[in-house]
Amino acid sequence: MTDKNKKFWWEKTIEYLFVMRHIKVDDLIVPLDGNHEISGDAILGRVSKWILIEFKRDETSLASEERKYGTQKRFNEARESLLFESNHHYFIYGAINEGKLTLNAKGYFNLIDIPVALLLASGKDATSFTLYLKKLMNFKVGKEESDGSSGWRSVDYNRVIGIDESGDVSECLTIQEYANRYSHDLDLKKSFKLEQERKRSLEIKKNERKIDAPKPW
Repeated sequence: MTDKNKKFWWEKTIEYLFVMRHIKVDDLIVPLDGNHEISGDAILGRVSKWILIEFKRDETSLASEERKYGTQKRFNEARESLLFESNHHYFIYGAINEGKLTLNAKGYFNLIDIPVALLLASGKDATSFTLYLKKLMNFKVGKEESDGSSGWRSVDYNRVIGIDESGDVSECLTIQEYANRYSHDLDLKKSFKLEQERKRSLEIKKNERKIDAPKPW
């Protein structure tokens, strides 16, 4: 295939295709019955299970996820700790099949292939899902906001998907939106601050070792 005919797409393309092919937009709209606000509990009643999706450009991009953990060692620790709790956490990525862009999926930690339609049949209840998120965020490395202020900035291309009892998608949220709406004790900023403190402590110890090291002269 020449460069002229080569197809290009991005993570956002994959997210868009997933929404267009697997989510009924009408199912995301909750009737307000004349009220201008609706509580999170009311919407939560429509959701029976939750899944977490990380959108990637293609299969070669999956390895970039490890950078969100800071080090290979920390990613390995997360995988060892959460592997058997992560049967609701997936990668979705793109591939060209017979000239068309298709969606593929793998388990987040075990990297086992799974049809995209089938992953929507998995999921955890709200309590178990929130507990998993807390554990996951304690391993992941947060980023500072572009203006220099401290705080967790959620990864651009992940989505929390709520599935109703009919097996249809009824919620499509960022992790921050999920935390704000359903789990106020899921403190992403606190997770970020703890990680920053851990990094500062490691840096101090590293500098102390340099000072204590024997001089070559």
